Amino acid sequence: MLGKYTRSVLQPLLCVLFLFSGILHAQTESVAESQSVQMPEALNQDSMQELVSKLEPEQVEALSSFLELLNNSAAENLSVGETEKVSMVQFLRQGLSTFAAHIGNQITQFPKFLNGLGKSISSIFSTRGFTGNIKFIALIALAIGVGVVLEKGFSRLVHAKREQIKHTKTETLGETLKVLSLRGGLEIGGAIVLVVASLLVIRIVFDAPLDRTIASGFIVYVVFIFRFAATLLKFVLAPQRADLRLVSTDDWTAKYVYRNLVILAVFVGFALYVVALMGYFNVDGVTTVRFWFGLIFTAWLTFIIWSARKGLTSIIIGEDSDLTPGLARMAAWWPPLAIAIIVFNWLLIQFITSTGHEAISPGRGALAATLIVVTPFLDTIVRGISRHLVPAMEGEGAVAEKAHHDTEQCYIRLGRVVLLVGLILILAALWGLSLTNLAEDRLGAQFASNMTGFL
Repeated sequence: MLGKYTRSVLQPLLCVLFLFSGILHAQTESVAESQSVQMPEALNQDSMQELVSKLEPEQVEALSSFLELLNNSAAENLSVGETEKVSMVQFLRQGLSTFAAHIGNQITQFPKFLNGLGKSISSIFSTRGFTGNIKFIALIALAIGVGVVLEKGFSRLVHAKREQIKHTKTETLGETLKVLSLRGGLEIGGAIVLVVASLLVIRIVFDAPLDRTIASGFIVYVVFIFRFAATLLKFVLAPQRADLRLVSTDDWTAKYVYRNLVILAVFVGFALYVVALMGYFNVDGVTTVRFWFGLIFTAWLTFIIWSARKGLTSIIIGEDSDLTPGLARMAAWWPPLAIAIIVFNWLLIQFITSTGHEAISPGRGALAATLIVVTPFLDTIVRGISRHLVPAMEGEGAVAEKAHHDTEQCYIRLGRVVLLVGLILILAALWGLSLTNLAEDRLGAQFASNMTGFL
């Protein structure tokens, strides 16, 4: 019984071994003599018939099925590879075609942008009548006025402390961070007082939920963004006080960048407010409005950076008179590189929107662009912190000074590497680029799958 079972198992195995040995032999012969391919002796017709005659019918059937399965599997793998390569090409073509169609469609729908803008604003005043609208505007102005008065009161209250901070001399890194944090907190505190007081007044004077929502949205989107941006930029650039300026640049650049970025911040707040109104009143054309607001924002910001490129370069250079070639190149190339990243940011948002996804909201796109703009200011902070961390110079003379300078440059380079890595991670998070999202998102999964087949 055991012998029969052993024979029934070994015979198919021996047959397969004969077949594979023949195939291997045939491949070897084909390399040596491609013009004349002969059937190896192990697989001639008589040997095959003799081998098959020793097998039972079910064994012959099993062997035939096995060989057929091998042939089908090889053909299937080949066809799948070709299909995946074709699918990748089709995926790229379809994506670019959809993106181009999306851009062209939005450009031709500029009247729809104006129509959506007009409807969202007119919806605010469509239900009150002339007298009601005058009262509505007056109450909003009253709320902002109360906020401004309280902000002035807050500024007077902390004026003495603010002047004391301005004239405080610091020596250590801890003292410097403490003074700057306190000064920045007092500056931003006034803007917070204005916004909070205005919202409280709106909550009191408006009874209708609709009026309260519209007025509160105006305070949050327009007034708060404007005051916060103006306060923060004034704190860093100090356009009227060069002695309080935290960055190294000329007066023209400080005033130009401050003025234009504040105006741009008002535009961003207004754009976000309009989009919020369109969603609240169910106005059609939100995608078109976002497209045009984003395009205007990108073009405007690009113009500001290019116009102030010399000043932004001086901010990166700082007060370092002994520039390394690497720092000089980085400072010179940063404005055009920032412009390229900002344009890429807008194109990425539009590409994702064209595929039917909204993984990147316009607010996150604006935040990413803002982060790119403030990078020179962040570089100044890194440079200042790095210099504070450098150990005191040991010894005297030119050798000691050179060693101290080289150590300082090493600290600054290390700080810039940390800053660059942090910026990349933050931008990736704002753009939704992560391994988890690529795995879970349908677009990312399709792209990953197609790339795997293509490669």
